[in-house]
Amino acid sequence: MLLLLQELFSPDHSNAKASQKCLWIMLFSVAFGMEKRDWVTEQRGCVAWFRLHTIKKEINMPHSSITPSGTTSWWSPFKVYAHYRWVLSALLLSLFVFDHSSDVMSNGDIRLYFITALGFFVLASATVSLFYFNTLLSDRTVLITIALDLAFIIILAHASGGVTQNLSILMVVTVAAGSILFPGRKGLFVAAIATLLVLAERFLFNMSHQQGYIEPGLLGTVFFATSLLSQNIARRLGEAETQANVATAHLADLKNLNHLIIQRMQTGILVVDIAQQVQLINASACHLLGIEPPLCPIPLAQISPVLSQQITRWLAHQELPKPFHNHHALPEIKASVARNQEQGQENILIFLDDYGRLTQQVQLLKLKSLARLTASIAHEIRNPLGAISH
Repeated sequence: MLLLLQELFSPDHSNAKASQKCLWIMLFSVAFGMEKRDWVTEQRGCVAWFRLHTIKKEINMPHSSITPSGTTSWWSPFKVYAHYRWVLSALLLSLFVFDHSSDVMSNGDIRLYFITALGFFVLASATVSLFYFNTLLSDRTVLITIALDLAFIIILAHASGGVTQNLSILMVVTVAAGSILFPGRKGLFVAAIATLLVLAERFLFNMSHQQGYIEPGLLGTVFFATSLLSQNIARRLGEAETQANVATAHLADLKNLNHLIIQRMQTGILVVDIAQQVQLINASACHLLGIEPPLCPIPLAQISPVLSQQITRWLAHQELPKPFHNHHALPEIKASVARNQEQGQENILIFLDDYGRLTQQVQLLKLKSLARLTASIAHEIRNPLGAISH
């Protein structure tokens, strides 16, 4: 009941409507004298239905909704577009301030141009300032912002002499940005708004100047072609980004798995560069050397001076390392060295083993071989003796 009352006053209208349905069902159940057991069953059923409604809504959430990372799918592209429109509005306003005699405003309404350019700059500045306050905008607000941009640009084009001027081409960039931010029907809706604005400007402009609708029609065709092309490119780039993210996550998983395997190996492993700086060391190597896990990179001589001297002789004269004690209280260590060169960088792989344990394993193998030999000799002696006894 508390859950339904909480959602009843939720700003989300769909959740509030769903909770209203559940509450009305419960009230009617009480009014008609339902037994307590049936009332509890009805209440649980309503709560379960409401939760199912909420889950279904989350599953069907549109692409521009809040993602688990706390951002929206269009937030970063819209941030780039917001800074672009701020620079564009600043340039259009500076065109009026510093160059009254330009070709853009030679045949237009200078006062209308200044008012529109100033309003465009104020709106763009307000939008950019939202990013520095970490304010998230809804997709409806972003769509209205793009529509206002188209309206500002068409008014600026009209004030500078009509859609035949160069300023109307700026609408193509806005249509492309809207199609990238809102793929699908919303992107085509942005193209339709741009086309209607161009046609409306020509219709109003045609009241005093007899001009045709060929240029607006061509611009409308360009808008829709730009929308479809931008959506196709954005979809392919999105798929490529998704594949890259999946590959990156897969590589990160493999890296973590390899790191876990290396750390769990009984053989000590050190990765050292040519300058004898330890880049990687596993837990077994730290245990054999009698040290705490260091913060890499660290000089090899600081970890084990004896091993550092043997690596120096191996690099200079290819002299194989000999068993050594890193400390008199530690077991004797046998080191094996190998080179690893990749991406133009050469590293040295050092494998450390407990020499005493290796010696015990060799002796155990010798004893096993001696036992098998003794058993085979006894078998060969026992067979002739058995034949003689019979």
